[in-house]
Amino acid sequence: EEEEEEESAGVDSTGATPASYASSAPAHSGGGGNNLLDLMDDEPAPVAAPAARAASAQAPKLLPLVSAEAGHGISISGALVKNNGQMSLEMHITNSTATPVQSLAIQLNKNAFGLAPSNPQINFSNSISNGSSATASLGLVATPQMHNPADVSGGIQAAIKNLASNNVFYFNIPVSLEVVFAAGAPVGGGGLAAA
Repeated sequence: EEEEEEESAGVDSTGATPASYASSAPAHSGGGGNNLLDLMDDEPAPVAAPAARAASAQAPKLLPLVSAEAGHGISISGALVKNNGQMSLEMHITNSTATPVQSLAIQLNKNAFGLAPSNPQINFSNSISNGSSATASLGLVATPQMHNPADVSGGIQAAIKNLASNNVFYFNIPVSLEVVFAAGAPVGGGGLAAA
């Protein structure tokens, strides 16, 4: 009878109350508690620090975009980057033709991101002679006229014309989504539901 009275008063045989159970439970830091999928109360995997990502964005890894054979003697390595909110195509251009290259014209096809060059011509302060290289930064802007919602390629098709030789060559520019989307931009419930 005495045991029954203790249970009815909210005390078990050890003298503990439900409130003391809660206070003796380990505190969860960040990952457990109310998360129904966190059945084992494991801590979440660490996330890379924003500073580490910003440092890598300053020195992009240039990927081969055009071989000298495909580019009629012009080879290009490049990458899309975003600095201070401005997107650009950073390029390393090598000339293996006999003719010095002073400027190149560039055109992008309509794409899923609506990106277009801010200037359709890439001019070099010094001509790129045979066997020499130069770097160029092509600013990109998003415009509704260049948006192609049917494009699911994940890249941007481009054409360059060597204005010294009139040769035209085509290539694809790979797009990293972290470059085209704003970091930390909130998505409201209505925006998510509309998607």
